[in-house]
Parts: sequence; C-alpha cells; structure tokens
Amino acid sequence: MKYQLPAFRRQIRNMTSESRYFADLKIDCYLRIINKVCTVQEKTEDTIMTKKEKAIELHDKGFNCAQAVACAFAEKIGMPEETLFAACEGFGLGMGGMAATCGAVSGAVMLAGLKNSCKNLEQPSSKADTYKLTREITKTFLEKNGSLTCGELKGVTTGKVLRSCPDCIRDAVEIAEDILKL
Repeated sequence: MKYQLPAFRRQIRNMTSESRYFADLKIDCYLRIINKVCTVQEKTEDTIMTKKEKAIELHDKGFNCAQAVACAFAEKIGMPEETLFAACEGFGLGMGGMAATCGAVSGAVMLAGLKNSCKNLEQPSSKADTYKLTREITKTFLEKNGSLTCGELKGVTTGKVLRSCPDCIRDAVEIAEDILKL
C-alpha cells in the first residue's frame, strides 16, 4: 500500500517556487518514511498469515493438529519437518483418543521446549523457564477457547462445539508466535 498526498500537493501550487520545492521535498521524505513503515508492517502481517496458512495446508494434507502446528515452524526453529512430524504423531486427536490435551496446544508446547531448552544433558537448567512458557501458552489457549481438552473443544463430551480443529490450529500458531517470538 502506497500513501500519496495529491490534495496537499495541489495546495502548495500557489506558493513561491522555492517554498514549493522545499514543501515537495518534505512531503516526499514523509511519504518515504510512511511507506517504508507500512511495507514492514505488511510483511510482518504476511508472515503471521503464512504460518497459519502453512499449518492449515498441512492439516488439510492429513497432518494431525500437533504436526500441523509444529511443522509450520520447522524452518524457523531449524529442525527437519520429518522429525517434527514423527515426534508429534502421538499427540494428535487429544493424545490419540480425544480425552486429553488438544494436539494444536501440544504442538505449541513442543515448540516451547525446542526453542527454549538449553540442550545441556549434563546440567539441565532451562526447565523452569520452559514450564513458564508452557503455562503461558496453555493459559492463553484456555482463555481464548474455553478448554484444553480435545473432546470438549469438539463437543464430544458436552454436545457443544467450542472450537474447530482449524481454528485451534490457527490459535495455537498465533499463540506460539506471540509467546515464543517465533
């Protein structure tokens, strides 16, 4: 989106040529700044949508909710998509039976560990911080959707659907981006 100021440019026609020259320079400078900021903002918004769209595309291909969320960030966290796909396989469908945690949330929590872990097998020191991120992810998801349990979200246990799988995936991606700064 490019911003222009044609009305203001018409108003400066009645100025002296020197004043017009400096007014035009000032306008051009402001427009360059505005357009640069807007371009950066558009790219940021596109990036967010791309992650959500990627996750939905993966889910539409047959990935479970956890796989779709985690694999959408494969490149960003520097891990092969195949590895994330395999690691998340058991988390789909609420841990395989709709009775436990939503797979989309599980995928986001897995990303918290992958991003935050110190990966020091001799002196693990990052668990408390990762647990804090996990609490933030689950709390945000719960506030937004009313449950963390797959069956409740799908209405299996209550008869009332709280959130569809695609919407849970979109929410989990957005939460992961926000909390984990991915």
